[in-house]
Amino acid sequence: MKNQIFKLSFLLLTILCFQSKASENRVFGFLGDWQNSNHYNSPTGNQYDYMTDVVFSFILPQPDGSFAFDIQESTWYSRLTNLVTNAHNKGVKVHVSAGGWGSSSGQTGAGDPIHDLVIDPAKRAIFVDNVMNLIRDYDLDGFNMDWEYPATSDNYELGKLLLELKKGINKLKTELGRNIELSIAVAGGSYGSEAYTSQVTSVCDYIMIMAFDNQATNHSTVGFAISAMDFWLNQKGIDKEQLILAIPFYSKGINTNYGSYGKFSNSDPAGYYNDLDGSLNGFEYNSKPVIESKLTEMKNRGGSGVFIWEITEDRTDQYSLLKAIYGNLVSSQDAKNELTQISIFPNPFFDILNFNLTESSLLSEGLSFKITDITGKTIQKGNLTQVNNKVNIGIINKAGVYFVTVNNSNKESATFKFIKK
Repeated sequence: MKNQIFKLSFLLLTILCFQSKASENRVFGFLGDWQNSNHYNSPTGNQYDYMTDVVFSFILPQPDGSFAFDIQESTWYSRLTNLVTNAHNKGVKVHVSAGGWGSSSGQTGAGDPIHDLVIDPAKRAIFVDNVMNLIRDYDLDGFNMDWEYPATSDNYELGKLLLELKKGINKLKTELGRNIELSIAVAGGSYGSEAYTSQVTSVCDYIMIMAFDNQATNHSTVGFAISAMDFWLNQKGIDKEQLILAIPFYSKGINTNYGSYGKFSNSDPAGYYNDLDGSLNGFEYNSKPVIESKLTEMKNRGGSGVFIWEITEDRTDQYSLLKAIYGNLVSSQDAKNELTQISIFPNPFFDILNFNLTESSLLSEGLSFKITDITGKTIQKGNLTQVNNKVNIGIINKAGVYFVTVNNSNKESATFKFIKK
């Protein structure tokens, strides 16, 4: 019986909270909390101009629902505060990640603190409340769960955890009037992925596929990226818009040199940057040509972008891999990306829809909206003239699914899906 109730809860949440995404490429840069303080205190320290999102890592979940950290707690929160300020000033979103390999030591079942947390409903509720308070208090834009790795038997509890996180985030979105995202990091293949059914992943905005650290001479090839993406799309059934592909900024492999690209490329920056196969002088890594091939494969599959581990391992000159990624994915789509950042709520709605444009500069683009039903029939249309618009759509008196499309004067658009109660 509990499984049937669980399935119904997932179905209801998916229907009520789904928001379709227009084509939008994202660059998520993970940033370790142990890095030099300049990366948090300086408005230029993280190359904010070449990311859409930064992910601060890690919270270490404890079995009682509390947080622990690898560094002093006060330092951790101070770095988060500075990071949010500097990133938001550059228009970059900030997420916090919980877990990581060290948090569970790569274990499953007994001895894994995340497992011990999620199997206890009371402790799980404490953890979710702590996450919501963190998002609210530090003005975060998203939360990432990186459990390495749940056992197959953890499927039910994993699903409950993500469902409860999503419910809490949806309440916060209504309370704060802005978008907040939930993502998970998953393995690049079947190992450690058994608990992630399509039902479990359906509540997540993004699935970050860790297509690196493969047990091969070159740990993160184009071929491994392709197999990882196809595994999650075809065998695990995630939506293409959920797909975020990993790009490592380090070298690693069997009997090969480990190191960060930013350091081992110093001897010949142009050579390492342009190396065709990402295998040079004993380093197995992702060069610009390798990354470009991965981006092409990701885009061909309809994915939404990439995530970087880890941004401090890059260069900051003309041989920066982050700059190459951003130029390939984002810079040509800036106008369209702005439209996708518009928040429209509540969902489900009754008579009023709120359009939060997030940036007053959007108004100069001559924004208009159109509401249609599932047959494509236009129900209502108009113009948006304020940063926060409250549009009365009481004309809709029939419950069901409706679509809201926002257009600008450049004929670019973003479409959102809503439920009328």
